[in-house]
Amino acid sequence: TGSGIIKNETENANVIYNTGTLNIENGVITTDKNGGKSVYNAANAVINMKGGKIVTEGIGSIGVYNCEKSKLIMENGIIEITGFGNKAIYNNSELEISGGKIIVSGEDAVGIYNSNTSKTCIIKAPEKSSDEPLEIIVEAEVIENYDLIKNTDEFKEELEKMKESYGIYNNSAKEIVIEKATIKVERLKGVGIINKTSGAVTLGIEDENVSNATPIIYAIADNTTAIVSNKSGNINFYDGRAVTSNSIKNIITKVLTNYEIWEEVNKNVVTTTLKLIETDQEDDSDLDDSSDNQTSTEENVKKSN
Repeated sequence: TGSGIIKNETENANVIYNTGTLNIENGVITTDKNGGKSVYNAANAVINMKGGKIVTEGIGSIGVYNCEKSKLIMENGIIEITGFGNKAIYNNSELEISGGKIIVSGEDAVGIYNSNTSKTCIIKAPEKSSDEPLEIIVEAEVIENYDLIKNTDEFKEELEKMKESYGIYNNSAKEIVIEKATIKVERLKGVGIINKTSGAVTLGIEDENVSNATPIIYAIADNTTAIVSNKSGNINFYDGRAVTSNSIKNIITKVLTNYEIWEEVNKNVVTTTLKLIETDQEDDSDLDDSSDNQTSTEENVKKSN
């Protein structure tokens, strides 16, 4: 609960190994060593994160490792990773998030990695409407003289060698539900969401309260991508909007009944939302009247005969 720091200074070690219930409300839990885990959540253990900060550096390190049969509930706070191959949350079991911030800064890094053993991964709206929903930022790297070098052959060769970083990486056949969140992709070769399996990623809630407000995905920086999906996977788009450099229409597999994908293009920026399918009631009415008139005429002909 305090404002102090708990730090690990040994490679491949844990700052906190939790086997019971861990409540995080304040302070900093951090490791800057390769292969380290800031918090290891063991089987049958629970983490309630309501504040504080988890900072993970080094190479191949993890902010929170959620073991099988464990649960992580994140309502607030910050999980920040800096380094090659790091993961902010490695979920093998149950994950429930309703607020806070996840910052991804590093190559081949992931904000939320949902493994093939995970049971649930749900990002909900905060209980209080005044609280901010989860924000995932795939943070831009600092490149000197970027505008001057970005079109050179040398830079393009370097770009080819770079590995992608992700906001959310789904490797589970189960469904990821994102009811309310903001995902900002700023890093070169950054990806907002990738679905690598036959599972589904669902944006919004399957009801008629379409606001086109949230979830939100921003991916307009150079060489960024909003959503990538396996051919056998599903992207359900029930609410929210995507602001991207390229169309994502062909990636979406399911929308709400009576709605269609709507894209607006302005200065090479594509904003994707849902639009209610318009029905021409007036034409239907005319058809009904025409049918009634035809029936009436036929009846009059019969009477005349």
